[in-house]
Amino acid sequence: MKTVIVMIVMLILSLQQPGTWNAPKDADKVLNPSLNDPNSVKAGAVLFTKFCVMCHGAKGKGDGAAGISLQPHPGNLLSARIVQSTDGALFWK
Repeated sequence: MKTVIVMIVMLILSLQQPGTWNAPKDADKVLNPSLNDPNSVKAGAVLFTKFCVMCHGAKGKGDGAAGISLQPHPGNLLSARIVQSTDGALFWK
């Protein structure tokens, strides 16, 4: 559970970086230690609702009410840049 929280925080921080922030290639080899099962998905949804929705919006598009005034604006978690990133790259960021 702690790993999931750290990964979410790191993802949020990576989306706030100006320009392109690229992880080193060896980060792609790092595997996600959390299982992709219903319990992990449910735990992630709870964390997202509690910590992320306010800025990223309910669907993760970066359109949350609290994020409107932020500069840079919250990133779209559905963007190709994020969707195509490996777990290791997201964790590194």
